[in-house]
Amino acid sequence: MKYDLHNHTWYSPCSLLNPQALLAIVKKKGFDGIAVTDHDTLKGGLATKKLNKDRDFEVIVGEELHTDRGHVLGLYLQKPIRSRAYEEAAEEIHRQGGIVILAHPRRPMPGAWFRMDGLGKRLMPDGLEVFNGRTGMWSNIHADSLANKLHIGKTGGSDTHFGYEAGSCYTHFEGDLARALNKKKTDAHGRGKGMLIGGPLSFLSKLSLKMGVRKPHG
Repeated sequence: MKYDLHNHTWYSPCSLLNPQALLAIVKKKGFDGIAVTDHDTLKGGLATKKLNKDRDFEVIVGEELHTDRGHVLGLYLQKPIRSRAYEEAAEEIHRQGGIVILAHPRRPMPGAWFRMDGLGKRLMPDGLEVFNGRTGMWSNIHADSLANKLHIGKTGGSDTHFGYEAGSCYTHFEGDLARALNKKKTDAHGRGKGMLIGGPLSFLSKLSLKMGVRKPHG
């Protein structure tokens, strides 16, 4: 199975991507599924899942959280995650039967470099994103080393905010994703697009909201 596990739509302030367009792009690229992980909301995932009429293609409803330790992807969610304390958020995701993945854990930006200190075995994530499309090679290599050190399943995600980024990174696995992560039977692949273009575009997207040029979705 080939899934892109990190995507944003126009329900995130830093993205202008229509959910319909996201679906069309990844399906054209031969993917079997995607996770829609908008910032602090399930609206993008729910909208994309509703649009998907293909029984052979899975849309995972998810959310990207900015926790006190770093960024976290919650997958297979039924309700938004309220807490921004990592320990509480991870427990809340698991109570919903969801999957906890650390997003770009070695991106050298304030709030994005995930703090692993004092994190007990009980609160270890289910997966660690070792291939992020908006993160540089050095950071992805260090994330991969961290996953090896902690014996955590590996994932890849494009961190899509705009159409040209969709499907650039992905996770390959067989059968059930949660089971594959638990058995360390996932592989991350792709070619990142970096932040050189995407970063300024996301800034302009957020600026257009603040200036009232466009209205927030949902």
